[in-house]
Amino acid sequence: MSTSESRGTGPSPPEGGLYRRQSSGLVRDISGLAAVALNISFVAIPVAILVATQAPSSFPGASPFWVAVIAGVLTVFPVLLYGMFSRVMPRSGGDYVFMSRTLHPWVGFAANFNITVWFVLAMTYIAYLISQLGFSAVFATIGAITGNKTFFNMAADVTSKGWSYAIGAIALIGVTALMSLRLRRALAVHIALFAFSLVGVVIAFILLLLHGRSDFVSAVARAGGSYNGIIAAARETGFAGSDHFDLGNTLLATPLAFLAFGYAIVTAYASGEVRSAKSTVQRTMMLSLVIAVVIVAVLMGLASRTFGNDFMGSATVLSNAGDKGYTLAGPSFLFYFVSLLSNSTLLTVIIGASFICALLVVLPPTFLIATRNLFAWSFDRLIPDKVSEVNERTHSPLVANGIVLLLSLVYLALIVFAGGNFLALLYTSGLAELLTFMTVAIAGVVFAYRRRDLYEESAVRGSVMGVPKLTLVGVAAFAVYLFFFISNATTDALGANARVGVITTIVVAIAGILAFPVAYVVNRRRGVDLGLAFRELPPE
Repeated sequence: MSTSESRGTGPSPPEGGLYRRQSSGLVRDISGLAAVALNISFVAIPVAILVATQAPSSFPGASPFWVAVIAGVLTVFPVLLYGMFSRVMPRSGGDYVFMSRTLHPWVGFAANFNITVWFVLAMTYIAYLISQLGFSAVFATIGAITGNKTFFNMAADVTSKGWSYAIGAIALIGVTALMSLRLRRALAVHIALFAFSLVGVVIAFILLLLHGRSDFVSAVARAGGSYNGIIAAARETGFAGSDHFDLGNTLLATPLAFLAFGYAIVTAYASGEVRSAKSTVQRTMMLSLVIAVVIVAVLMGLASRTFGNDFMGSATVLSNAGDKGYTLAGPSFLFYFVSLLSNSTLLTVIIGASFICALLVVLPPTFLIATRNLFAWSFDRLIPDKVSEVNERTHSPLVANGIVLLLSLVYLALIVFAGGNFLALLYTSGLAELLTFMTVAIAGVVFAYRRRDLYEESAVRGSVMGVPKLTLVGVAAFAVYLFFFISNATTDALGANARVGVITTIVVAIAGILAFPVAYVVNRRRGVDLGLAFRELPPE
């Protein structure tokens, strides 16, 4: 049954003033295990471990371990907010539903439009990194181990514009095909890929535990570099070094980890498809956050012990600048350094394949979020009905899938061929997305007062000293979001406040704000009152 069939297409609401939409056409195929896999995948371990190299390079003296721990603790409140909202309104569309049914449909759409645009951009960038950090690092490490120059050439060739676009496009088309299957089948594949992506993490743990600093110094020498030489070369560029601990810089670097941990919320956007959503979604979100924080924090601690924060910071400064003082073939990246410790071609291939897989598994949950947001807009008639049609056989919104694929391929072309200023937008995504997150937190603060009927009937009802629990969580989440927003907006080292990024953030926000009244007017001319649709929750 298609979505348009399930909700009816007549312009006039039935008796009672509400659209009696019977079913979304989606199916509850997301199990508890699948929910955990989706949430941890969206956290993106490959993004989280960038803290190891980016924190000590951009914030001299910052401890990657404490950056991960502090960011993880702070993120408890935002994840709890999304979890509680999902127990109250377990519907696909996530924060669009939360905000539109709590604050105002206009606010809900504009804020959700904003985060969807940036989510698709981030997904596309991950696809781009498959060639840049995935295949390139694997080939460079194999070349260093075997001494075969062919692999070094392959490491350089795979980062060319043609190969970068081709590999990224194949990944995006592949995830679209996967997510167009019955969700249960797609998730089975995703779980298998997710499990393999953790193989590299396990190997990294073992290698970092077995090898100390002297072993790594020797490994760098075998790869044609100089451990102390790289540190000295970075000092010559003016880098202050990270051979000390700086609490202030550690706090300033926490947004780097939040860019990963703050996104253990995938199932909030697809909670209409989670089995026993009211009891499952919040629990799996929190469990996913804890698992991700533990994995990343332990990796950060071991990396600091074996590689040294000063080396990781120095190597990243030189590598990012293309300085000849960086004498290693692969980019400054934690898994590349781990691979150097193995001195085994087979182990290097396994680590590399696992890391590439870790990048790949980020794509399905991001794709799921974007398509479910489009689905929710369409179901509320903000965009054409066709977008929320569900295939009878796969129960997948194929039109929404196609739209997200097309947009991501355009993004990929801009990332690869435009480069420059467009790449600067990627650092702004965290800042722009926080605008939506803060709006969700405001909705959490006022929900119990504006929608008392829903709150009192929900599983999260209750108060502390007369203040609703959801309100307290909303206040705490807003404070955390505001801290990260101010950090991103005022700290140049994070790269989020570049002029092009700020301008684009404003343009995207305005586009979302203007789109709603256009949809409202178009529907009024068709004889449809959008206000009626927002008086009830979307169907399950």
